[in-house]
Amino acid sequence: MEGIEEIFVDINCNGIQNEFQIEALHYLILYSDDIKESSLEKLMSFFLSNQNQSNKLFYEKYEEWGTKIIALIIRRFRSRIQPLQYLQFLPLVEQMYASLKEKEVSHSVLNYSKLYLSLALFYIECSNKEYVENAQICFSRYRDLSAGFTDINKNSNNI
Repeated sequence: MEGIEEIFVDINCNGIQNEFQIEALHYLILYSDDIKESSLEKLMSFFLSNQNQSNKLFYEKYEEWGTKIIALIIRRFRSRIQPLQYLQFLPLVEQMYASLKEKEVSHSVLNYSKLYLSLALFYIECSNKEYVENAQICFSRYRDLSAGFTDINKNSNNI
């Protein structure tokens, strides 16, 4: 492999085969400053569309590191783009938000709470009333998970 972009292309083409690849991917995204936004978009799409891609041997690691990577990508979007460009990435964020509603989060509470906080911070920047409401819901879910409530559907109605 010649660079980070080639690694991302390989992952999109061949998937993730073990927990070491996904952990390495997380650290590449965390510490590399030269990743293109388009590559981050493709990676986020990969994780959203391949949530069941992992085999049962490393499902929990895939789930754990996958949520960390998605939260990291959302934070990268927030730090790199201007608020007017947020709407460009909104479809991916909306897809992530929708998929979280279907998840059982009790096994990885910390990672999901960070993901909800990242979503809340992204939504609050969009400045549309609907997105501000989504930010409130995501922050409420972050708060509930941080307090130890894993059944967020019952507890998050108290915004």
